[in-house]
Amino acid sequence: MTPAERLALLEELTRTHSGSHHAAGVDRVQELLAKRLRAIGLQVRLVPNPDPSVSSGSLLIATLAGESPRTVDLLTHADTVEPGQGPDSAFQLDLTAGIAIGPGVMDDKAAQVMALEAIQKLVDSLGGNRPARTLRFISSPSEELGSPGFAPLLAQLGQEADLVLGLEPALDGGDLIESRRGNRWYRIQVEGREAHSGRGHRHGINAAHELVRKLARIQELGDTANDVTVSVGSLRTRRDTYNVIPGQAEAKLDTRFSDFVHRDTLHGRILQVLQEPGAPSPEDGARPTVKWDIEDDCPPFQAEPAGRALADAYATLVERLEGQRPAARRSGGSADCCYMSRPGLLILDGLGPSGGRMHSPDEYVNLASIETRAEALHQFLWLQIGKP
Repeated sequence: MTPAERLALLEELTRTHSGSHHAAGVDRVQELLAKRLRAIGLQVRLVPNPDPSVSSGSLLIATLAGESPRTVDLLTHADTVEPGQGPDSAFQLDLTAGIAIGPGVMDDKAAQVMALEAIQKLVDSLGGNRPARTLRFISSPSEELGSPGFAPLLAQLGQEADLVLGLEPALDGGDLIESRRGNRWYRIQVEGREAHSGRGHRHGINAAHELVRKLARIQELGDTANDVTVSVGSLRTRRDTYNVIPGQAEAKLDTRFSDFVHRDTLHGRILQVLQEPGAPSPEDGARPTVKWDIEDDCPPFQAEPAGRALADAYATLVERLEGQRPAARRSGGSADCCYMSRPGLLILDGLGPSGGRMHSPDEYVNLASIETRAEALHQFLWLQIGKP
């Protein structure tokens, strides 16, 4: 792409309102990408949300078949955190500062532009030959919400992949992401027995008291030395009054971890607490019951030695193009690449352009970084799957 073509595509994608809840706008972005990917020579399919209870756009998967079915995946997303339901989003250029401004312009519209450019360059470099491994471009419709409904499909795609390259924006200073924490969200419900807190106190089984006792035990399972955190995000009862012993109580529990071992250990200890018998009723010895389910289960990805070597190779390519070497760092947040994670899978994220003020109306992207990061991605892909 010429600089003018690159800028025109960035403007078209950014002006297309694709807030996560605006499925029609998200699908317009996916169709724009699909049209260009087909023109490059990739096979494209759009996958509706497998969960009929979730309203979202479709997930886009585009494939350039290689000699091996094992894949190298480029992972982006079409949705933004922009609110509202309007057809168009704002877009501004500040050529003096060398930036473009608009909702989602860095996260993740500019990354999609650079991915298209890198793929086109790779196809041109192949000169009609098949790559050694299959290249797959994936664009999620709802990454900003945690990709509800698509997590099982992303996990399946991760099983087929040798390498996942996440095109989330670069960290501050243009740094790469070599690891991400995972999260597991628990919804815990306690069922007791409602009663008047004065006349019927002995009859009641206080669900709130039991839930708070268990949460206090679970809070002690946090282990900051091993990067394990536990946070209660919500605590409520069905009643909102002083004079009733609540028969139902519910909490939302956020847990975070950096590796699978600590995730599994924490899960086992949480279950031990939840399965402990509750306090009996003084009237008849009946006990509260506890139910729980996992509402979001996002694995971590770790910085494996082989992954660090890839990050180092990528940083070298960027340094040659930008004159400054990016570091590879950990990110405390999760992203779609986490849903693809499994032990042994190599993942490198934060390969998108640099910018700032992410998730705000003033979000911006450094225009020069779109070109340099696209070229770095092209060169890296050639090293991974290209053929001389």
